[in-house]
Amino acid sequence: ETLAIYRQPWLKTSAAGRALMAATKNLQLATVLPTIGDRLQNHWQKPTCFIWGALDPWLPIDPIQSLVNHHSHLDLVTLPAAKHYPQEHFPQDVGDALTTFLRRQAL
Repeated sequence: ETLAIYRQPWLKTSAAGRALMAATKNLQLATVLPTIGDRLQNHWQKPTCFIWGALDPWLPIDPIQSLVNHHSHLDLVTLPAAKHYPQEHFPQDVGDALTTFLRRQAL
């Protein structure tokens, strides 16, 4: 039921799907992702927690795992059974991960 909220724009008109397709085609990921990675590695020094669904079919965990392994200010919490929307399917696990991360930052 909760995920139906995400689908509603696509069910009412095809305009949302066309807009998403146009945005996706214009993302220029080959250019943008290295820039984001560079900034995370060399400029962003704030503690950051990534909460990742290990079964996400669209976003592989390997690149983020590699990034986190090389930087002590980055944390990765992997939810083994979660997919693309871990906050929808495993809200308690996401909340627990955030609580643990924020408590460590407050010490």
